[in-house]
Amino acid sequence: MTLLLTYLLIFILAILAAYHLRGIIRAEEAKLVPLLVIIPSSLKRGQAPLSKGSIPLPDQELSEELYKRLQKQRVPFSIEAVVQSVGEEISFYLSVNKKYQKKVTQLIKSLWPTAYVDEADSYEPWATIDEAGSEATILTTVTLSKPYGLPLKTRSTTRHNQDSFAPVLECLAKLKTVGESAIIQWIVRPANPGLLRDLGTVIASLEQGDYKTNNHIHNQFLLTKHNLPILKEKVGSPLLAANCHILVHAQSESRAEQITNELTQALCDLSSGDNYNQLQANQPKNQTNAVTTFLDHRFIESNELIISARELAGAFHLSGFSPRLASAKRGQTP
Repeated sequence: MTLLLTYLLIFILAILAAYHLRGIIRAEEAKLVPLLVIIPSSLKRGQAPLSKGSIPLPDQELSEELYKRLQKQRVPFSIEAVVQSVGEEISFYLSVNKKYQKKVTQLIKSLWPTAYVDEADSYEPWATIDEAGSEATILTTVTLSKPYGLPLKTRSTTRHNQDSFAPVLECLAKLKTVGESAIIQWIVRPANPGLLRDLGTVIASLEQGDYKTNNHIHNQFLLTKHNLPILKEKVGSPLLAANCHILVHAQSESRAEQITNELTQALCDLSSGDNYNQLQANQPKNQTNAVTTFLDHRFIESNELIISARELAGAFHLSGFSPRLASAKRGQTP
């Protein structure tokens, strides 16, 4: 009888140990891993520098394909363009749960075979160098101004149809090499599949001449046979749910506000009249909590954007573009 109880106790302890180990493994797999991604410039040796504001289109197309594949595999991720408070680099990070690290690394390398992808050390967005305490940090949240059914333009509306991400990079390139930092962050996960079905149903009704006000499309949308394809743009690419933030740190409140205004203006240039959507920026009242949420990469439902993979690639994409090629070194005025 004693031997039986001993075996039973050992069995129970083994089960408890297995569950504990399973919990440790799951916690490790859920750990967020930042991957530093370096895309080599598309310029070849001896090739003339790109004109200001130009970024090779393939990087945008490849990023769209990357977002599509991550959505298809139901992989949540975050992407960031980071300028730290000391240094001259504009770095790109793609963060995923550790269990997806190998898969995502292989995926990036399959799209950019010469890319460098490796786990990064946790970065410090700013360094405290002003003992007077006049430094300022501003967190801005970006959302859609209209219902998600209206798409964003994926090319700049003020730069003769050029890459819409170029103005954002140019703003980052102008930051001083010491004491100024900024991060553009998108936290992304697959959208509810029902949203795509709902929007498809609305478009089908519109094609049949049944035009009714609904919460998927802005009530000022002008329905004609020419602009109905605009709505189809949205359903032509997988839908994603996203949070978008801009974090700026500078040596004074006025300078931080100036950088924030320049970045939000550059990012929110994806609009054109009532037939397209627009990004809009606002600053949370509780900046301390907002910055903490930002650094923890937490998804906030109330700040959710529904955006397609194509739209996201237009607003943010991995790039081999170097601001130096456009005579826009950090700390200098192009």
